[in-house]
Amino acid sequence: AQVSVKDSTGKSYSVKILEKDSDSLELRVKGLKLGKRYTVKVSGVRSGGSGSYTSASRTFTAIDD
Repeated sequence: AQVSVKDSTGKSYSVKILEKDSDSLELRVKGLKLGKRYTVKVSGVRSGGSGSYTSASRTFTAIDD
């Protein structure tokens, strides 16, 4: 899987995959601002075990964890 994170202006952020398994990813993204919205896109994944690869994206708000 390949992962990218962008803000609303299209700026990309450095992403490190910390852990992954068949249905989840744990990421570390440097430089995010608390309370701002970002889009994460994961490419090279298969949905439900299908043979073709696709991508999935989701918008999130940065929080302090």
